[in-house]
Amino acid sequence: MRRSGWKRGAAKMAKRVPHSDDEFVTAAEVARRLCVSVDWVYERAKSGELPSYKLPGGRRLFRWSEVVATLEERYREGGSMPNPWAA
Repeated sequence: MRRSGWKRGAAKMAKRVPHSDDEFVTAAEVARRLCVSVDWVYERAKSGELPSYKLPGGRRLFRWSEVVATLEERYREGGSMPNPWAA
């Protein structure tokens, strides 16, 4: 039986959908959007520099709007953090 490839089409379509500012994202997604490493994201989350929500089992989620607000505040104070809009 031949498959139609609907999964590949859905993945392409998902990439075109704009992201909501209030969505929860993983550390990998934060890293991708900020063009930094996942380790950088986890280090900042553990130190409290990036707000995150730790779930049972150790997984962390980030609210994208809080990440952007934190980075914008840090930038206004003269700190050096990556541009969240570069992703």
